[in-house]
Amino acid sequence: GNATDFGDLTLSRKFIASSGDSTRGLFMGGETPTAKSVIDYVTISSAGGANDFGDLSQAKDFGAACNSNVRGIYGGGHTSEYLSEIDSVIIQSTGEANKFGDLTQARLGLGAGSSPTRAVFGGGSESPLNNLLLIDFIEIETGGTAVKFGDLSVGRHYVSGISNKTRALFAGGVTPTTVNTIDYITIATTGNASDFGDLTVAARGLMEGSATTETRGLLTCGKHDSGYYNVINYVTIASAGNASDFGDTTALVSYGGAISDTNGGLAQ
Repeated sequence: GNATDFGDLTLSRKFIASSGDSTRGLFMGGETPTAKSVIDYVTISSAGGANDFGDLSQAKDFGAACNSNVRGIYGGGHTSEYLSEIDSVIIQSTGEANKFGDLTQARLGLGAGSSPTRAVFGGGSESPLNNLLLIDFIEIETGGTAVKFGDLSVGRHYVSGISNKTRALFAGGVTPTTVNTIDYITIATTGNASDFGDLTVAARGLMEGSATTETRGLLTCGKHDSGYYNVINYVTIASAGNASDFGDTTALVSYGGAISDTNGGLAQ
């Protein structure tokens, strides 16, 4: 079915990344059009406006986020330069993010997913003309410098990630043409991504975050070469195949954030 209005962020912005636990969702960074450090939080069970959580380690946009049931993780992104740093916050607190480690390569426009113990970051661009295949991982409770996991099926940026506790999917993006590709990996292993299926439309900048249950993932909105979508796609994460139409959002949007209270980073 179609989406319903929940409330508003504290600041209108794009290029957000999102993470959250079973009660709280975080919307991190973004652009207004200057990069912002702001982190908002909402209580998922009660619709309403967002509250100020604190700030990332610096103003940045175009990053990707995921979580365990304790930590929110934000990786990569952009200020005046491409970034490799990984930030961490404790979701049930408020305050400033702390540097938690580094990706193997500075980049923006990447996607992220997580199990309760491991975070994965895929794709992105290290310069306007160099799309990346690279997938990194870190152990969420220890942080530090990321390790290469493998490669996507095709290098692309403005890719979006979702996950349950077993699999992470990387959807859409720019190669430089906008694609409908969905790749998947098994988070607990390492190796190259495999083809999962296709989105119903070619799109980039789908809502970044963890909008999943253990069985189903939502791939929401996005931009195509001539405008914006309000379409919500869904996939059954355990079984590869093409996405299906779920419904529509309340507006034509892209480059926002999406969270759920049952995402792959939570112990289930």
